[in-house]
Amino acid sequence: WSCASLMVTLHPSLQCLEIVASHLVWPEDFNDDDGYDPVSTNPDPIEPLVCANILCRKSVILRQHLSDPLSLSNQPYGVGQSALILCLEIILQARRYASQSSKFFMSGFELISEFVKIADYGGSDHSMSSEESELVVDSIYPEGCSQKNEDYRSLRQLKKKLKHRVFYRSEQQLKTAISVFLLAQSNLHSVFDGSFPQYFVKAALRHPDEHVRSF
Repeated sequence: WSCASLMVTLHPSLQCLEIVASHLVWPEDFNDDDGYDPVSTNPDPIEPLVCANILCRKSVILRQHLSDPLSLSNQPYGVGQSALILCLEIILQARRYASQSSKFFMSGFELISEFVKIADYGGSDHSMSSEESELVVDSIYPEGCSQKNEDYRSLRQLKKKLKHRVFYRSEQQLKTAISVFLLAQSNLHSVFDGSFPQYFVKAALRHPDEHVRSF
C-alpha cells in the first residue's frame, strides 16, 4: 500500500493508476501470467477500499479530463473513460466482495462524496460527463441501477433486503445523497434530479426508523 501511494503521488498518470488498480483490485486477472502466483479465491473488500482512498486526490480524479484513456477494457461501464469511473468501479468492486453480513456491505459512500467534490469543484473547466454522472448515481442508489450495470440482476434480487436494512439506508447513504445533490453541476444534476426526490426525500420520510426520517 505504501508503494502504491508513493507511485500515485510521484506519477499520477493514467497508466500508473491502471497499474495500481489492476494489481490491487483485480489481481486475479494475472493468475495465468508468468511470474505471478494465483491470488486468493476469497477476496477482501478492504483492499479495494484502501485503493480507493489512495486514489482520492485531485491529481488523480482530474485526470478524467485528459485524453490518455485507461485500458481496463474488460471492466463494466467502460472503465477507461476516466479516472473517476475507475475510482467508482473500485468502490463497486469492494461491495461485490462484501457479504450481506459484513460491515463493509454497501460501503464507500463518504468516498463518493469526495470524488464528486473533486471532480466538479477541483479546479477543472469541465463538469462530469453523462457516463460518470450515471455511475455516481448508481453508486449512491444501487437498487435503481440500470440494466447495463453488471450488478443489475443481483441487486434486483436484494432490493427488498436493501430497502428494509436500517443501517444501509441511514446516515451514510442519505448524507452522501444530500451532499452530492448539493454539489452536483449540470450533467450530474440532470441525472440525479429524477431519482433524488422520489428515492431519498420521500423514502426517508416514510422510513420506519425515526433517525432516518430526521434527516
